[in-house]
Amino acid sequence: MSDPGDGLDERQKRQLIRVGVLVVVALLLVTFIFRNTRDVKVSFVFFTATSSLIWVIVSSLILGFLAGWLLPGQIKRYRANRKTKRA
Repeated sequence: MSDPGDGLDERQKRQLIRVGVLVVVALLLVTFIFRNTRDVKVSFVFFTATSSLIWVIVSSLILGFLAGWLLPGQIKRYRANRKTKRA
């Protein structure tokens, strides 16, 4: 049995671990951002642009997330329409 004055309870320990993990993740994120600030040339189909590497990474992440979120619904609708046209 534990005394109330002997330290942290389980809930407090879990919260402390979560805060520690968040601090480590935040430090890694800030380091990642500062390590990727150099300018890079990005070639699009019709033009070329220069941008900071971190913005290229973030925009690719956002575009990939949006494509992964939107495309499955479009594919399901396309397949459903194709099945109804065959019948």
